[in-house]
Amino acid sequence: MVLSKKTEGQYRALLKLQEWSVLIYALAVFLPITISWIALIVLAAAFCSVLACECWRADQLELPHFPPSLKLIKEAPLNLPILIFAVLTFVEGTICGGIKEGFASLFSLRALIIYPLAYQAFRRDGQLLQRACFTLLLVGGLAGIWGAIQQLFAFHPFEKYQYLQASGFMGKPMAYAGQMQIVASLAVGLLISSAYRLLNNQWQKSTWSFGAVTAANLAGIFFASERSGWLGMLVSLLTMSCLVSRKVFLRLSAALIILLSLAWFAVPVVQKRIIPLITNVQSDVSVQARLKVWKVAIDLWKSHPIVGVGPRNFPQLDIPEAVVPGESSYLVHAHSNYLHVLATMGATGLMAFLYLQFSILLVAFRNWRACGNKTIDGAVALGALGGIVSLAVAGLFEYNFGTGHVRLMSWFVLAMLCKRQPLREIEGLPQDGQAQLPEKEQSLQNNQQLLP
Repeated sequence: MVLSKKTEGQYRALLKLQEWSVLIYALAVFLPITISWIALIVLAAAFCSVLACECWRADQLELPHFPPSLKLIKEAPLNLPILIFAVLTFVEGTICGGIKEGFASLFSLRALIIYPLAYQAFRRDGQLLQRACFTLLLVGGLAGIWGAIQQLFAFHPFEKYQYLQASGFMGKPMAYAGQMQIVASLAVGLLISSAYRLLNNQWQKSTWSFGAVTAANLAGIFFASERSGWLGMLVSLLTMSCLVSRKVFLRLSAALIILLSLAWFAVPVVQKRIIPLITNVQSDVSVQARLKVWKVAIDLWKSHPIVGVGPRNFPQLDIPEAVVPGESSYLVHAHSNYLHVLATMGATGLMAFLYLQFSILLVAFRNWRACGNKTIDGAVALGALGGIVSLAVAGLFEYNFGTGHVRLMSWFVLAMLCKRQPLREIEGLPQDGQAQLPEKEQSLQNNQQLLP
């Protein structure tokens, strides 16, 4: 059976709507959490429309397999570790509070839905990933510049609390730092591998212009002034440069020594954040708050070593040092990914969490090795690897894994770890099939195109 041009036109329109929804999400994820969720709901609605149309087309064409969208989602490389962690979250929530609490615990992972939605969109369209990278880095650069203004001039016109740190467009320094770690790592990955020259946007092909975009993104994490974020980003930069080549590693190390030395004398917030750790750590308010919270987390784990107290049952702690006036009245996390998961989900939950983190690193590393430094896909994999390394290191001192903004950003970027292919192959249609869409196979050449 041959479908009418009108039907195929409607299908193409729905696919285009999904593409635009992905790009809107790439912009909205930097904004307040409500806007981010609205963008995610729009993307989910676009996906459901495409899926419904694919089911109808499959029925009309008598295709003997899943609709393309579900087929692609089924092949996502992180499905298993996500499923294990989600099932364990549900089971332990049920054990600690009944079936209702189990579903509530599972629902707390709702931000991860962006991974399959974005993955299948990137997988089917060779150009969408590049446009999404362009959007992320452009808006990330703007967020970095705005963060620099906020921190240098103590200018927070839209926020109740005047932070010492930058807070970006979302008004929360830790969430802002987490997001900027991810996009800055992505930008650096494209820059040091030279794969930015393969981007479709002409201005991004220039070393100077892309270098400026990268610097603006790095400014975001620098002026966010989260010490854990600084440490995570430093490890990320050294890891990525070491993977590319020894020459790049030495150059980047030398540049970091020079820039950090200049920052020590030229940017007051650097000494203000570092000197207390050197001279008298006991006087540092945030360190003392963390020590108190960590003790509570360890005591909770000792009382419930196997399954913890429940994914949503971390106690509300009245610790004035950890409370932001006007923003919160108590603390509800352990200020550490690992201690929080250990306290709330026990030893079994921590093993599932570590398996998830290891799986992400392994997928990113394998994609980078398979594609190489000189391709878009390889550079994106390198940047994603750097981002997860940065968050993992910072997560020793922050609960960034449970921060909504960071989840929505990190799993969106992780969805870019995919091998793209023509729609004809996805749908399983014959080469001369009259029902397939006009293809974007030319865009897929970027997967194999190498820089000299």
